Amino acid sequence: MELAERVKPNIQYLFSAPPANERETLEQIAKTIALIINQGLNGVGQGIAAHQVDFEVGQLGGFAFIARPHNLLGYIYHELAMLIVNQVPVNTCEGCGRVFLVKDVRQKYCSPQCSNRARFNRWYKKNKKPNEG
Repeated sequence: MELAERVKPNIQYLFSAPPANERETLEQIAKTIALIINQGLNGVGQGIAAHQVDFEVGQLGGFAFIARPHNLLGYIYHELAMLIVNQVPVNTCEGCGRVFLVKDVRQKYCSPQCSNRARFNRWYKKNKKPNEG
């Protein structure tokens, strides 16, 4: 469990006892993430907004849950919280190593450009001549 081993030293000071097993390690990581995001959400108001109201037809569309942050960082924390709560899948790009939101379960690259770069590199390695570096 590579992630837990990398994160453990950075969060152990927050807890009274070190984790005894993998489950406790994951619980401590989850609690730490929640703590950090909650601190970032401090002062971010929330509310609902009506949208898609059609006055001519007399139809009320729906409502959307919105954030009312005082700054951009508050909005970013709100969006991060929504991604985590909604369990939006993320993956690490095989091409550049960036973390990205998965739109398709088969997706391996963060963008079409990164996918094209990887495809070209595979083609180049397969087709390069022996005297080329």
